[in-house]
Amino acid sequence: MTKVAVDMLEYELHEYNVPRENPLVASDNVDLKPAGYENPVFSSQELPGTSRRNGKIITTKLPEKFDGNDGGGDDDDDDDEDKNNIGFERLPDEGHKVGLFVLKFHKFLVRMIKNERTIVVNAVKVLLLIGFIIYFGFAMSAQYGTPAFPILGNLFRGNYGFALFFLVVLVIFGVAWEKFLRNLLERLIKIISTSTSNKPSLVRMYKLMDKHFWITHILVFLAVVLYVAFTLARTRNLVSLIGIFTLILLGTLGSKYPHRIRWKTVFYSFILQFVLAAFVIRVKVGFQLFEFLGAIVVKFLDNAAAGAIFVFGKDYEDHFYVFKVTAIIIFLGAVINTLYYFGSMQYIIGKIAWLMQKCLNTTAAESLNAAANIFVGMSEAPLMIMPLIPNMTTSELHAVLVGGFATMAGSILAIFISFGVPANHLIAASVMAAPSALGFAKLLLPETHKSKTSWEVVKNMPRPPQHNAIDALMTGAGSALKICGYLIANLIAFIGVLNFLDVTISWLFNMVHHPEVNFQYLLGLLFYPFAVIIGIPFRDCLLASKLIGIKVSLNEFIAYEELGKIRRLRDELIMNQTFSEYLSGNIPLQAGTQMLWDESSIIILTYALCGFANFGSMGIALATLGVFAPQRKRALIKIAPRALIGGNMVSLMTASIAGLLYDPQNNVPAQNLNSTLI
Repeated sequence: MTKVAVDMLEYELHEYNVPRENPLVASDNVDLKPAGYENPVFSSQELPGTSRRNGKIITTKLPEKFDGNDGGGDDDDDDDEDKNNIGFERLPDEGHKVGLFVLKFHKFLVRMIKNERTIVVNAVKVLLLIGFIIYFGFAMSAQYGTPAFPILGNLFRGNYGFALFFLVVLVIFGVAWEKFLRNLLERLIKIISTSTSNKPSLVRMYKLMDKHFWITHILVFLAVVLYVAFTLARTRNLVSLIGIFTLILLGTLGSKYPHRIRWKTVFYSFILQFVLAAFVIRVKVGFQLFEFLGAIVVKFLDNAAAGAIFVFGKDYEDHFYVFKVTAIIIFLGAVINTLYYFGSMQYIIGKIAWLMQKCLNTTAAESLNAAANIFVGMSEAPLMIMPLIPNMTTSELHAVLVGGFATMAGSILAIFISFGVPANHLIAASVMAAPSALGFAKLLLPETHKSKTSWEVVKNMPRPPQHNAIDALMTGAGSALKICGYLIANLIAFIGVLNFLDVTISWLFNMVHHPEVNFQYLLGLLFYPFAVIIGIPFRDCLLASKLIGIKVSLNEFIAYEELGKIRRLRDELIMNQTFSEYLSGNIPLQAGTQMLWDESSIIILTYALCGFANFGSMGIALATLGVFAPQRKRALIKIAPRALIGGNMVSLMTASIAGLLYDPQNNVPAQNLNSTLI
């Protein structure tokens, strides 16, 4: 035995003689099977702390005073301090008695918490639960708080107690589902399947149902048809059916891989869109619910204003994209990366992925992105799936792009409502577009490869490699800053080029005395047939197609602003009781004044203009996703034009369904989203 001193520690080297065999000569005493063959559980490699040298196994053994059994865990902080101060001479461990006592007491508490971690954590949870129960009791009491019942007017607005009650019930259900309801349901299903598997008649029935499952699809379709037939407000609404079937036909003809289309996904995405449309448009509670959720998102994003005002000043909103949008992106990026650090986002993605896979057979990442697009914009929603973007298939990336182009951010809704656009229909349009975006995405570019973002993959997704929550917050903000730079640069480039096209085309047509013809005018003519088939009356189709052209060529802000002006003028004429005179032509409109004569035209256009499907937004989307997955930039650039077309098709499909369900007698009054909801 030999003692060796290494870094002030003494190691004992023990040598054991081992007979050496000639590997080239076989003998009866030598087993030619590879090491570890007898017990595959164990590896043939040497044990840790051992090495073979000249036929001898040498083991290293620490002296007992360094074997780690002396409670050395108390010195973890000192070890970390030494690692963080490499290259500096350590001061002697001196101090006054009070300080040493506090240090020992601190180490005692830390050691006790580590040893009894489960008890401590459960005790804290119990205390927090007791505190919340006391708070909830006071909040629900009529004397000290705001009771949930009775309901007055709007289900959520003004009924703060009911809003709190609703959220608490939702959380309780979620916790109960995770703790025992899911296992209980799985056991029940297992018991039923086991009991029925022994009955031949039931087995034959299940096989027959599985074989003829297409009958279920037909029944679902017939249910939708019957609902439309019995609730149709006017026969003119049936024109919108032409738009629905035409858009599906065009999507099929324009599909890159029509033979790979999963019609079940496409069919049920449109069915889900129709159900959401009926729930939000026809049912007041449905509208109130999504208005409430939208207001929560808006209030949450408004927290970014505190930092923006501190950095840019109170007038930062005057420069919308440079300051307001970038502030929201940075704030949301920091929060979401922190949620990833704690594992919360993985949980949310997993649940949405599971639900979407069951309903639509779509993958985790594209499903969450579609759901997020209901409330946040196309530059913020990908933040929720940022670790997954580099590993997404081209079809999944296409679905992310279509979802961003087809929906509207909750933070933008208030701006459009201030223009005079009906709030209830604007919210309904954004909600309806989410499932339809998945449908058209899978119609235009079906999946050709196996996804890596399944529910199991997302559930086991590693957390970000940050050291703590503060590091995660800072890293998320820094990553979002890159997005902001790309976003601003691409907006300047795309809008500048589009303006050049407008000027050039106008100059060319000016030679033949028609300077009004420009790029957006030509796009308006292109969309004229679509304005007809989505259900807009003929007298309003030309103006409607121009507004759609403005939305595609410039942006939805300008289009909605024009629509708001038309609606305010129309309401003014109705209040002055002169609208019928203008409608009959007895009083001509002033030169340059535009008018939509039918109320349904304004409603249908509210849906048709919803979404960020324009050329400027394509630059934003490419910039955002390009930061997350620079290696996929080539694929993104190739599929972006197709996704832009898909986003516009989603908006037109949403408008067609709205035109089909439109009922002037059951029109929920527009509400102002800026009013307090929670």
